[in-house]
Amino acid sequence: MGRKAKPAHLHLLEGSKSHRSNDELEKRKQAEEDMNFKDDSVRAPTWLRKEAKKHFNKLVKEFKGSGLLKNVDVNALALYADALLDYIECTRTVEEDGFTIEQTNKAGATNSIPHPLLTKKKQAFDQMSKLMGEFGLTPAARASLARNMINETKEDDEGNKFGGRV
Repeated sequence: MGRKAKPAHLHLLEGSKSHRSNDELEKRKQAEEDMNFKDDSVRAPTWLRKEAKKHFNKLVKEFKGSGLLKNVDVNALALYADALLDYIECTRTVEEDGFTIEQTNKAGATNSIPHPLLTKKKQAFDQMSKLMGEFGLTPAARASLARNMINETKEDDEGNKFGGRV
């Protein structure tokens, strides 16, 4: 699987290592800017569980004023909140039951096996990790966003492109 597409304005700021011309990158940047989504209806979906809605609404409050969260992001953020709730519930159950459970096989022998919810917990963690990176919910993701925002501001303030490198 290839790398994630980097926004055109980052290619312009960092210098394009691809074989795209500056004209192609400018056209791509304009197309990205034309994809202006609204943010007037960011509400938890009705299918989201009550406890997950609390996590969802808490994150929406954190995103207020950032301009990052749009209506089209609602379901992805809801999936994150749902996975977080799954993770929490698995953690609570494993904490109560222990990391291993007793299982009787067909022959009647009792074995100690890892708790089946440990697998579900890992799946929820993997899903959350992926979405956390997408929304800037980790220190590294925020640092990357901040670096990109600084580069954009620098371009706007100085009136030149490529971060003053050209």
